[in-house]
Amino acid sequence: MGRPVTVENRTGAGGNIGLLAAARAAPDGYTLGVTHPGVAAGPILSKSFDADPLRDYTHIIALVNAPSVLITNGVTPFKNMAELITMRRPTRAS
Repeated sequence: MGRPVTVENRTGAGGNIGLLAAARAAPDGYTLGVTHPGVAAGPILSKSFDADPLRDYTHIIALVNAPSVLITNGVTPFKNMAELITMRRPTRAS
């Protein structure tokens, strides 16, 4: 890239700590975040995740392709992906 690169690992909370730091960084193109697709679940799984994956990030490239499995407790009100998608997403308090 023609310039020095600094790597700052911010571990914890399944990657959410580093991703929130990236979302809060100045939008100058100097901060890049690397994560897994699970980041989309951040707002659903954690009330303290106050970034929106679609609004607060610019997705640049998929680095790898790996199989994933979605599981849940057997007593949930949905039994397949279509039912899950049509469920109402909980809103976050303002």
